[in-house]
Amino acid sequence: NGLLDTSFNGTGKAVYDSGLNDAGNGLSVQGVDGSIYVNGSFQIGTNNYDVGIVKFNFDGSRDAGFGNNGVVLTDIGGPSEGSKSSSLWVDPACACEKLVIAGVASIPGATFARFFTSAIGQ
Repeated sequence: NGLLDTSFNGTGKAVYDSGLNDAGNGLSVQGVDGSIYVNGSFQIGTNNYDVGIVKFNFDGSRDAGFGNNGVVLTDIGGPSEGSKSSSLWVDPACACEKLVIAGVASIPGATFARFFTSAIGQ
């Protein structure tokens, strides 16, 4: 009906704010437990951005067991980078689910990275 679902984080909304300029550009939802991965470009300093991922639990709380209190920052190479899309993928080598992101960076070429979603399969 278009109303916010207040069972999600008490307000229907979840926000990650580092205090700098962060942008969520992609989203993936893990089917097994409803975890939500928001990926994008996160500012880490003046004119300096890294690929960022924030993992939220199904209820809208941040997953403290993922990265640093639910946040992963990855330097792809260069001062200006970010991810534009993401997808969850089952790695046939371990039968475990991983997060794959694609994006842009100040170095030439497209950027791709793959992340573990949990300690299982590492």
